[in-house]
Amino acid sequence: MNLPDPFVIDFTMWTNTNFSYRLTFADAATGLPLDLSGKAFAMNVKVNAADVSATTAATIDFAGVANGIVGMGIPAGAIAAGLYVYDLIMFDAGSRERMGGGRFTVIQGVTQP
Repeated sequence: MNLPDPFVIDFTMWTNTNFSYRLTFADAATGLPLDLSGKAFAMNVKVNAADVSATTAATIDFAGVANGIVGMGIPAGAIAAGLYVYDLIMFDAGSRERMGGGRFTVIQGVTQP
C-alpha cells in the first residue's frame, strides 16, 4: 500500500450544527482508492497539540473503508466556540500512520432550536 502524503485541511464548524466530512484516500502510485478494511482510525480535537486530553473525539464512519473512504463526525454542541487543532491517525497491526491534520475552528452558532 502506497500511502499518500499526510493532508493539511483546515475545518470550520458551528456550535449549532453537526460537523461531517468524508475523505477518500488513494494509492500514491496508482491513484486508485485504497482498501482500508481492517484499519482503525482516530481523530482528536484539542486546544493545543501537546494537551494530554482531547477536547473531543470525532466519530469515525467505516462504511466506505473498502473504497478508501473515511467519514468523520462531531455533533452540534460538542465543542465550545474557539480555535483548535486536530489530526487523523490510522492504526494497523502495531503501526500508527498520521493521515493528516490541521486547524479546527468552531464558530458560535446564532440560531438555536
